[in-house]
Amino acid sequence: MFARVSRATFQPGTEEENARVWRELHAELRRRPGFQAGYLLHNAATKEALAISIWDREADIASSDAVRQPHVAKLRANIDASIPTSVGISEVRGRVERSLQGQP
Repeated sequence: MFARVSRATFQPGTEEENARVWRELHAELRRRPGFQAGYLLHNAATKEALAISIWDREADIASSDAVRQPHVAKLRANIDASIPTSVGISEVRGRVERSLQGQP
């Protein structure tokens, strides 16, 4: 499994628009081969956001670039350009989940 992690700080007042664009992107990504999950984390105080998507293979991430680009372009308009952004792809080496069935 692989994770794509993006970090950016957005301009104040753009939170709802960013969440809407992310939901649109997530709806498209979930139809892509190899997509497992997506998470959007947002710190209201700092305006920093982290987007994490989990994929079966690194190649699956690369194949989603064309789908992702129009949404990323919308989000870039809301980024605070004075603070660096980052994007990275890493292999998932561990996973911990709470059992939904009450089992360990």
